[in-house]
Amino acid sequence: PILSSPKIGITNHITQVILKFDVNIRGITLNAKDGMFEGAVVVYVKNVEAINRLVEKIKKVEGVFSVERLSNN
Repeated sequence: PILSSPKIGITNHITQVILKFDVNIRGITLNAKDGMFEGAVVVYVKNVEAINRLVEKIKKVEGVFSVERLSNN
């Protein structure tokens, strides 16, 4: 899950970071809750190292407070 401020353009910033990693976005949800945005992005990556790097990059987006990696395994 991703937790961020409800800043205009935050979804665009997050998706731009993901696209720079050359991965496909399979799904994205983002909902307003208690003055914050909470959501999830489903991507397919080649390996664990790639997803860990992506998570760290998303954490650096201005307005993003937290990012957690979930696995379907």
